[in-house]
Amino acid sequence: MNDLIDRLIDLAFAEDIGDGDHTTLACIPPTATGKSKLLIKEAGVIAGIEI
Repeated sequence: MNDLIDRLIDLAFAEDIGDGDHTTLACIPPTATGKSKLLIKEAGVIAGIEI
């Protein structure tokens, strides 16, 4: 399941690569880094895809 979620996140990033995600480019410095954790308490749907 984690591989599927990782792939979904990779695809979301790839969608913004074209000329970039303008909201992110305007709000977050290019040198910023971070981490996130997705805590799923029950089955759900993200962007129409069941996880």
